[in-house]
Amino acid sequence: SRFRAVDWDVLKENLDIFGAGTLDGNQADEDLLKLSEPCEIGKCDAFLSHSWHDDVDLKLTALRKWCEDFRKANGSAPTLWLDKLCIDQKNISEGRR
Repeated sequence: SRFRAVDWDVLKENLDIFGAGTLDGNQADEDLLKLSEPCEIGKCDAFLSHSWHDDVDLKLTALRKWCEDFRKANGSAPTLWLDKLCIDQKNISEGRR
């Protein structure tokens, strides 16, 4: 009941969260959680974990390509599990159950 995913079409409108320091706490966690929606386990198309050690431009280029290739192959945008957007950061321990 707590599993969540973010639609690529929603995420691509908010890609600035990767480069603006948002994923390390500059934007309210509640705002980030609102980008995702409840999702059945097994219905999410990909898992993505953000690391500040990654090159943001390379990551976003690869993410865009993968998501748009997915759209062409499947006729719809993929849903993604992204840790900071899909885990309630104010209640992380609850998400482990």
